[in-house]
Amino acid sequence: MLRALRLNTSRNPRRRLRADARVHVEAYVIPEAKPTPPGRVAGKPWPKGASEQPGVFWMEVTFFDPEVDREPRELSDDDFWGGDAYKVYKRMGMGGVKAWWPSEAAWTSGETGKVEFIAAGSGFGPDILEGSAELMKRPLVLGKGWNPAIDLFRRYGGTVTPRGISRFLPVQRSDSRVGPGSFAVRSSASDAYNSGTLSAGILPRYQMDGDPFSEDPAKLAADEQR
Repeated sequence: MLRALRLNTSRNPRRRLRADARVHVEAYVIPEAKPTPPGRVAGKPWPKGASEQPGVFWMEVTFFDPEVDREPRELSDDDFWGGDAYKVYKRMGMGGVKAWWPSEAAWTSGETGKVEFIAAGSGFGPDILEGSAELMKRPLVLGKGWNPAIDLFRRYGGTVTPRGISRFLPVQRSDSRVGPGSFAVRSSASDAYNSGTLSAGILPRYQMDGDPFSEDPAKLAADEQR
Protein backbone atom coordinates (compact mmCIF):
# COMPACT_ATOMS: atom_id res chain seq x y z
CA MET A 1 0.00 0.00 0.00
CA LEU A 2 1.34 3.43 -0.95
CA ARG A 3 2.18 5.78 1.86
CA ALA A 4 0.38 9.08 2.23
CA LEU A 5 2.13 12.06 0.70
CA ARG A 6 3.64 14.13 3.52
CA LEU A 7 5.05 17.33 2.11
CA ASN A 8 4.97 20.82 3.55
CA THR A 9 3.84 22.74 0.47
CA SER A 10 5.29 25.98 1.83
CA ARG A 11 8.74 24.33 1.71
CA ASN A 12 8.15 22.56 -1.61
CA PRO A 13 7.48 25.38 -4.09
CA ARG A 14 6.89 24.97 -7.80
CA ARG A 15 10.47 25.77 -8.72
CA ARG A 16 11.54 26.56 -12.28
CA LEU A 17 14.22 24.39 -13.86
CA ARG A 18 17.21 26.56 -14.71
CA ALA A 19 16.90 28.08 -18.17
CA ASP A 20 20.35 26.98 -19.37
CA ALA A 21 19.93 23.30 -18.48
CA ARG A 22 21.34 20.83 -20.99
CA VAL A 23 19.55 17.63 -21.90
CA HIS A 24 20.58 14.15 -23.02
CA VAL A 25 18.02 11.90 -24.72
CA GLU A 26 18.63 8.19 -25.13
CA ALA A 27 16.42 5.63 -26.88
CA TYR A 28 16.85 1.87 -27.10
CA VAL A 29 14.97 -1.38 -27.67
CA ILE A 30 15.23 -4.36 -25.31
CA PRO A 31 16.95 -7.09 -27.33
CA GLU A 32 15.74 -10.62 -27.82
CA ALA A 33 17.06 -13.14 -25.29
CA LYS A 34 20.18 -14.96 -26.41
CA PRO A 35 19.80 -18.70 -26.99
CA THR A 36 21.49 -21.08 -24.56
CA PRO A 37 24.93 -22.11 -25.91
CA PRO A 38 25.23 -25.78 -26.98
CA GLY A 39 26.23 -28.04 -24.11
CA ARG A 40 24.78 -25.79 -21.40
CA VAL A 41 21.59 -26.31 -19.43
CA ALA A 42 19.24 -23.35 -19.47
CA GLY A 43 18.34 -22.05 -16.03
CA LYS A 44 14.87 -21.04 -14.96
CA PRO A 45 14.20 -17.59 -16.47
CA TRP A 46 13.58 -14.70 -14.11
CA PRO A 47 9.99 -13.46 -14.50
CA LYS A 48 9.85 -10.13 -16.31
CA GLY A 49 7.26 -7.39 -16.28
CA ALA A 50 5.69 -5.85 -19.37
CA SER A 51 8.33 -3.12 -19.55
CA GLU A 52 11.17 -5.68 -19.63
CA GLN A 53 9.96 -7.81 -22.52
CA PRO A 54 12.01 -8.09 -25.75
CA GLY A 55 11.06 -5.42 -28.26
CA VAL A 56 9.98 -2.84 -25.67
CA PHE A 57 11.07 0.68 -26.70
CA TRP A 58 12.55 2.96 -24.01
CA MET A 59 13.30 6.68 -23.95
CA GLU A 60 15.29 8.33 -21.19
CA VAL A 61 15.64 12.10 -20.72
CA THR A 62 18.22 13.49 -18.29
CA PHE A 63 18.77 17.17 -17.50
CA PHE A 64 22.26 18.44 -16.70
CA ASP A 65 24.15 21.41 -15.35
CA PRO A 66 25.65 23.09 -18.47
CA GLU A 67 29.07 22.63 -16.87
CA VAL A 68 28.88 19.04 -18.14
CA ASP A 69 30.07 20.46 -21.48
CA ARG A 70 32.85 22.61 -20.03
CA GLU A 71 34.29 20.39 -17.28
CA PRO A 72 37.77 19.33 -18.51
CA ARG A 73 38.18 16.23 -16.37
CA GLU A 74 38.18 12.97 -18.29
CA LEU A 75 36.66 9.73 -16.99
CA SER A 76 38.69 6.55 -16.81
CA ASP A 77 37.54 3.01 -16.04
CA ASP A 78 38.66 3.49 -12.44
CA ASP A 79 36.51 6.62 -12.09
CA PHE A 80 33.35 4.56 -12.40
CA TRP A 81 34.20 2.99 -9.06
CA GLY A 82 34.01 6.30 -7.24
CA GLY A 83 36.88 8.45 -8.52
CA ASP A 84 36.93 12.25 -8.15
CA ALA A 85 35.91 12.91 -11.75
CA TYR A 86 32.98 10.50 -11.41
CA LYS A 87 31.75 12.35 -8.31
CA VAL A 88 31.95 15.70 -10.14
CA TYR A 89 29.90 14.45 -13.09
CA LYS A 90 27.47 12.62 -10.82
CA ARG A 91 26.46 15.92 -9.22
CA MET A 92 25.65 17.40 -12.64
CA GLY A 93 22.49 15.31 -13.02
CA MET A 94 19.51 17.61 -12.32
CA GLY A 95 16.65 15.18 -12.84
CA GLY A 96 14.95 13.19 -15.55
CA VAL A 97 12.25 10.87 -16.80
CA LYS A 98 12.30 7.36 -18.26
CA ALA A 99 9.30 6.05 -20.22
CA TRP A 100 8.48 3.03 -22.38
CA TRP A 101 6.27 1.85 -25.24
CA PRO A 102 5.37 -1.77 -26.18
CA SER A 103 7.48 -1.39 -29.35
CA GLU A 104 9.29 1.21 -31.43
CA ALA A 105 6.37 1.04 -33.85
CA ALA A 106 4.07 2.06 -30.99
CA TRP A 107 6.20 5.15 -30.36
CA THR A 108 6.37 5.93 -34.08
CA SER A 109 2.60 5.78 -34.36
CA GLY A 110 2.23 8.35 -31.58
CA GLU A 111 1.02 6.14 -28.75
CA THR A 112 1.19 7.40 -25.17
CA GLY A 113 4.27 6.42 -23.18
CA LYS A 114 4.28 5.02 -19.64
CA VAL A 115 6.63 6.73 -17.20
CA GLU A 116 8.68 4.22 -15.23
CA PHE A 117 10.54 6.81 -13.16
CA ILE A 118 10.78 10.52 -12.52
CA ALA A 119 13.42 12.19 -10.36
CA ALA A 120 14.09 15.80 -9.53
CA GLY A 121 14.80 18.14 -6.68
CA SER A 122 11.70 19.08 -4.65
CA GLY A 123 9.43 21.31 -6.69
CA PHE A 124 11.14 20.72 -10.03
CA GLY A 125 8.81 17.86 -10.97
CA PRO A 126 6.38 19.75 -13.24
CA ASP A 127 9.11 21.46 -15.28
CA ILE A 128 11.06 18.25 -15.81
CA LEU A 129 7.96 16.24 -16.66
CA GLU A 130 6.72 18.80 -19.18
CA GLY A 131 10.18 19.10 -20.74
CA SER A 132 10.46 15.33 -21.09
CA ALA A 133 7.11 15.09 -22.88
CA GLU A 134 8.36 17.73 -25.32
CA LEU A 135 11.60 15.90 -25.99
CA MET A 136 9.93 12.49 -26.33
CA LYS A 137 7.32 14.12 -28.58
CA ARG A 138 4.60 11.94 -27.09
CA PRO A 139 1.95 12.17 -24.32
CA LEU A 140 2.97 10.57 -21.04
CA VAL A 141 1.01 8.76 -18.34
CA LEU A 142 2.27 7.23 -15.11
CA GLY A 143 3.08 3.53 -15.19
CA LYS A 144 4.73 2.61 -11.92
CA GLY A 145 4.68 5.26 -9.25
CA TRP A 146 4.08 6.18 -5.65
CA ASN A 147 2.30 9.08 -4.05
CA PRO A 148 4.52 12.05 -5.06
CA ALA A 149 4.47 10.95 -8.71
CA ILE A 150 0.75 10.14 -8.61
CA ASP A 151 0.04 13.57 -7.15
CA LEU A 152 2.18 15.22 -9.83
CA PHE A 153 0.32 13.54 -12.70
CA ARG A 154 -3.00 14.49 -11.16
CA ARG A 155 -2.12 18.12 -11.80
CA TYR A 156 -2.37 17.31 -15.53
CA GLY A 157 -5.49 15.19 -15.33
CA GLY A 158 -3.36 12.05 -15.57
CA THR A 159 -1.71 12.79 -18.94
CA VAL A 160 1.13 15.20 -19.78
CA THR A 161 0.99 16.26 -23.43
CA PRO A 162 3.81 17.90 -25.45
CA ARG A 163 3.23 21.51 -26.45
CA GLY A 164 5.41 21.45 -29.55
CA ILE A 165 8.39 23.56 -28.41
CA SER A 166 11.40 22.60 -26.29
CA ARG A 167 13.68 25.29 -24.86
CA PHE A 168 16.42 22.93 -23.74
CA LEU A 169 19.72 22.63 -25.60
CA PRO A 170 21.28 19.18 -25.97
CA VAL A 171 24.48 18.16 -24.19
CA GLN A 172 27.25 19.02 -26.65
CA ARG A 173 29.83 16.54 -25.37
CA SER A 174 27.63 13.48 -25.21
CA ASP A 175 30.31 10.98 -24.19
CA SER A 176 30.99 9.02 -21.01
CA ARG A 177 30.58 12.18 -18.94
CA VAL A 178 26.78 11.87 -19.14
CA GLY A 179 26.83 8.40 -17.58
CA PRO A 180 27.32 9.31 -13.89
CA GLY A 181 24.58 11.96 -13.90
CA SER A 182 22.13 9.71 -15.73
CA PHE A 183 22.83 6.87 -13.32
CA ALA A 184 22.38 9.19 -10.32
CA VAL A 185 18.96 10.30 -11.58
CA ARG A 186 17.84 6.75 -12.34
CA SER A 187 19.04 5.29 -9.03
CA SER A 188 17.61 8.09 -6.89
CA ALA A 189 14.18 7.61 -8.45
CA SER A 190 14.41 3.87 -7.90
CA ASP A 191 15.52 4.31 -4.27
CA ALA A 192 12.64 6.68 -3.50
CA TYR A 193 10.09 4.36 -5.12
CA ASN A 194 11.36 1.19 -3.43
CA SER A 195 11.68 2.82 -0.01
CA GLY A 196 8.46 4.82 -0.21
CA THR A 197 10.20 7.88 1.18
CA LEU A 198 11.50 11.05 -0.45
CA SER A 199 14.63 11.12 1.72
CA ALA A 200 15.89 7.93 0.04
CA GLY A 201 15.82 9.52 -3.40
CA ILE A 202 17.58 12.87 -3.09
CA LEU A 203 19.81 13.62 -6.06
CA PRO A 204 23.51 13.99 -5.19
CA ARG A 205 23.34 17.51 -6.62
CA TYR A 206 20.84 18.64 -3.98
CA GLN A 207 22.00 16.68 -0.94
CA MET A 208 22.95 18.57 2.18
CA ASP A 209 26.70 18.51 2.74
CA GLY A 210 27.39 15.68 5.18
CA ASP A 211 23.77 14.47 5.15
CA PRO A 212 22.68 12.59 1.98
CA PHE A 213 19.17 12.10 3.39
CA SER A 214 18.35 15.82 3.54
CA GLU A 215 17.81 18.23 0.65
CA ASP A 216 19.65 21.56 0.73
CA PRO A 217 17.15 24.36 -0.07
CA ALA A 218 20.00 26.73 -0.93
CA LYS A 219 21.21 24.39 -3.70
CA LEU A 220 17.68 24.10 -5.06
CA ALA A 221 17.23 27.88 -5.03
CA ALA A 222 20.59 28.43 -6.74
CA ASP A 223 19.54 26.35 -9.73
CA GLU A 224 16.14 27.98 -9.92
CA GLN A 225 17.65 31.45 -10.19
CA ARG A 226 19.85 30.63 -13.20
